[in-house]
Amino acid sequence: MANKEKAKREICQVIDRHSKEIIEIGENILRMPEKGFQEFKTASYIQEILKKAGIAFQSGLAVTGIRADMKGKCKGPSLALIGELDALAVPAHPFADRKTGAAHACGHNGQISGLLGAAIAMNASGIMDYLSGAISFMAVPAEELNDMSYRLSLRKKGKISFLSGKQEFIKTGCFDDINMSIMIHGYSGKAAGITESYNGFIFKVSNFTGRASHSAAAPHLGINALYAANHALSALNAQKDTYVDEEHVRVHSVFEILSPAVNVVPSDVVMETQVRAGTVNAILDAAKKTDRALKSGALALGAKVSIQTIPGYMPTIQNKSLADIYKKNVIPFIPGEKFYYNPPKASSTDMGDVSQIMPAIHPYLGGWSGDVHGSNFEISDKYLAYVVPAKALALCAIDLLWDDASLAKNIMRESKPSMTKKEYLAIQEKNFNKAVYDYGK
Repeated sequence: MANKEKAKREICQVIDRHSKEIIEIGENILRMPEKGFQEFKTASYIQEILKKAGIAFQSGLAVTGIRADMKGKCKGPSLALIGELDALAVPAHPFADRKTGAAHACGHNGQISGLLGAAIAMNASGIMDYLSGAISFMAVPAEELNDMSYRLSLRKKGKISFLSGKQEFIKTGCFDDINMSIMIHGYSGKAAGITESYNGFIFKVSNFTGRASHSAAAPHLGINALYAANHALSALNAQKDTYVDEEHVRVHSVFEILSPAVNVVPSDVVMETQVRAGTVNAILDAAKKTDRALKSGALALGAKVSIQTIPGYMPTIQNKSLADIYKKNVIPFIPGEKFYYNPPKASSTDMGDVSQIMPAIHPYLGGWSGDVHGSNFEISDKYLAYVVPAKALALCAIDLLWDDASLAKNIMRESKPSMTKKEYLAIQEKNFNKAVYDYGK
């Protein structure tokens, strides 16, 4: 198989022969949605598929993660192809779990089916004998950053250090031998493309503590924690004019009243806040302003506030060379060859963390309809959503590792990561902190 284009045609033929199986994988995972770091049924199902295909793997990485490695004919760059295991809470989704409310309303089932389709085809075809370097197929848990109390409990028990799967993969060394990474996200529509960047963020959990009292008979004896949180929210909103437009800063919060009786002065309120921005420095600046606002709410009412800061995701840096390779390989499968370059988005992904330490891309591909994270998000084209990602991943891998991995080596020479693993961990670990301010003394 001396001709690369012939090799690419043959791998597509192998994937097409397995297309029924690939679609079945995606449909089965759709029907077993599990939240982050709890994807035990999904992980077990994936392991059975890999065993059946004769592909060796490691399991139990970052609790439920899986990694399968394939080596080429000689040493060279190592490429990670990534899919995400978890679902998120969308109880109204038609395929939501009745007990947990988890649903694949973000298309991660399509990522895993595409990842496994690429792995099965590359293993069955013998293509690795013509490539230099290695490919790691990674099924990574917990991209959707929710269920904070559960994840913090895992951290307290020492089972994880960070709260998302890719962060934990970085921390535990799963990316130490990887030189570049690619994953593909589902998208509503028939097109494909890449977004210039995604925001990063920091997460804050603030506990406002006041004093309970009768709301009508003796409100003067109470300290209203809800008013303190509401004042903090107003102060947060007043910061909006201080943010630079180009940094795409977004700060948004929710309340939970732990003392909800209407005739009792609220004494315990939890406020969760995500502080998002397009650069690390902008995130830290907005986080500092957020702390000021949170403290001001407690100060104004004479309450106490504890502010727990939790590292969220890093901003995403899309590698242009990898994006060009993805575009070339996915366009033949897109109706009308519709490929778009989109401006920065304020949403976030932990692929951003990976992109800070190595060349990486997080492009998108259609085959879905409805609203991402909505109850109406569903498959509209099973071949495009499940099978084409397998082809795109496999074809990108062949391009990168063919001809003594010349393309991959060029990208490594031209692309300088924004930080080392050591620098990344230092920033993220520093962002785990807690401070208490008591203005009721």
